[in-house]
Amino acid sequence: MEKLYAAYGTLMAEEPMKAICPTAEMVGTGVIRNYRLMFKGELPLSRATVEDDKGSEVPIVVWRLTEANVSDLGAELTRWGSYHEAEIKAVVGKRVVPVTVHVKDDGERLNPPDSHYYAAIYAVYEEHGFDLEKLEEALEYSERRFGWI
Repeated sequence: MEKLYAAYGTLMAEEPMKAICPTAEMVGTGVIRNYRLMFKGELPLSRATVEDDKGSEVPIVVWRLTEANVSDLGAELTRWGSYHEAEIKAVVGKRVVPVTVHVKDDGERLNPPDSHYYAAIYAVYEEHGFDLEKLEEALEYSERRFGWI
């Protein structure tokens, strides 16, 4: 069975996604409404995640994956912390569709990411024409909550 998977971090880019899921097919881009992008995890392994936040939006790239692919992604993501799979709604084009995401567990603390990881996400935002301010807000939010600002 196939699933739609919403990527909001480096897996928005084709190369890292295809390295884990060679049969992944990009469906398009969209947003997750009422979620906020942020970075969590112990340094230097802080990675992107999303969390409920009414009124916020997170740009995403949507992939068509098999259930096995989604499991493979979950296993790969454990290298970067503790994630769980969630089913949420996303807006893709003019349609609201159910998507699968991986979200950092609540026990992970906010931390800014390392510069290489952030630059990789920044490049994907530029490639897809996403609002860079959303990414910068996520970084500032994580830094402020961590106590850097």
